[in-house]
Amino acid sequence: METEVHKLKSASELRALREVSGHADSIIAELFDPGTFVETGVYVKRSSELVPTEGVSEFEGVITGYGAIGGRLVFAFIQDAERCRGAVTAAHADKICALYDLAAGSRAPVIGVFSSSGAIVLEGVDVLAGYGRIMQKSASLKGIVPQIAIVDGICSGLSATLCSMFDFVIANERDARLYIAPPAIMKAKFNVAEAGTANPQAPTVAAVDLFAPDTLGAADMARSLLAYLPSSRSDGTICGVTNDDPNRSTDVNVTSDDYDMRHVIAELADHGEFFELQADASPEILTGFITLNGRVTALVANQPAVGGGLLTAGAAHKAAKLVSFAASYNIPLLTLVDCGGFEFAPSSEFAPYTNQLANLAIAYSKGNNAKVTVTLGRSYGAPFTLLGSKALGADIAFALDTAKISIMPPEAAVEFVFDAEIKESDDPAVARAKLLAGWNNVLSSPVAAARSGAVDDIIVSDDLRRRTAAAFEMLAFKTGGNV
Repeated sequence: METEVHKLKSASELRALREVSGHADSIIAELFDPGTFVETGVYVKRSSELVPTEGVSEFEGVITGYGAIGGRLVFAFIQDAERCRGAVTAAHADKICALYDLAAGSRAPVIGVFSSSGAIVLEGVDVLAGYGRIMQKSASLKGIVPQIAIVDGICSGLSATLCSMFDFVIANERDARLYIAPPAIMKAKFNVAEAGTANPQAPTVAAVDLFAPDTLGAADMARSLLAYLPSSRSDGTICGVTNDDPNRSTDVNVTSDDYDMRHVIAELADHGEFFELQADASPEILTGFITLNGRVTALVANQPAVGGGLLTAGAAHKAAKLVSFAASYNIPLLTLVDCGGFEFAPSSEFAPYTNQLANLAIAYSKGNNAKVTVTLGRSYGAPFTLLGSKALGADIAFALDTAKISIMPPEAAVEFVFDAEIKESDDPAVARAKLLAGWNNVLSSPVAAARSGAVDDIIVSDDLRRRTAAAFEMLAFKTGGNV
């Protein structure tokens, strides 16, 4: 026992060694308001007889603590590749779990910075159980406090799984490696040269919400994202003050089938600012946050400029993620619809398509947050129901006077309903054109949807911002929480 005691360094010796590594220190400095970060579990360090100690840091490969970001309390853990290569041990896991307990008690967000060479193999099942404990803590706070992951280096196996449990994932494009199977195995087995990269062109793109050019860019992006998020579910959405007139006219042109929805969003949002998420994944739909008359609002919008804004399996998955998050935190949700329909392709069916569409329907149906939907252009068939319809829980539904709402695309509907009549006419082309014009003027007019109550009002494009902002003001005190 005496020999063991002599191995321990004194408090003064440890204080002399206690320096946050340069890389981790730069992350902390970029993330937190100056001088506010306080480290927790500083001296936690345990080792077994099997794990070598010579040359190993006196501190665990993870830094945990809390501080202020934009004046609000935030908790964070930073895996430090300069301390034991950020290797995960049971003690490493205990530090993170203790941090989660503090976050749960304080109802404050958690940021996790992932950069680890993996688990200490010699710790065996203990380290696997450690991963499980962290996952349980993360899952228990899902929908209670926001969780943001920053992938700053290697994030593999169970770490990659934990990272993907967070609400939002930010990747350092230069250094991030997000994967389950090690790249060496993937390359040997499938000859995949760039397995595990986390750039916008890689397969991992769907798992990442935001890409940053480097470490400091990722930390700064996390700060920017937090500005749109409440500290906890009980806080509700963030409301600020804006000098952008909520009643100003909106200058939008949505008459073509391939316009850029970002132009509409820029006209609609306060000062034209749109914090976009997953920009490189399923670009046929746009998701992110805006402020509308100072109130943070989640936004889902079809993108006609990409593939006609079809509701693909990927688009449904992308939309459902944000819709679910908004419902959990009582953040108002605006849906802008101009959808050419479903995608008919084997790749979608294998997604599997129906599961993603079902999840989208569930996401819109849950929660009691304020929901406003505006149909700008096409809304044919099932996407009309799935994309924020009143039937799925929207409080207010508008349609522009140029919108086209129909049970089927007009061309397909005319062929289906009037096929015999067209074939028997003297001039099928003329008969088809006449029937199509009639269908467009009557059955795909927004008036038909408004008469049924599926649309509350038909508005002009100039009034898009004014009417949408007014609807959310009316709904401002709607009770939040899940039904």
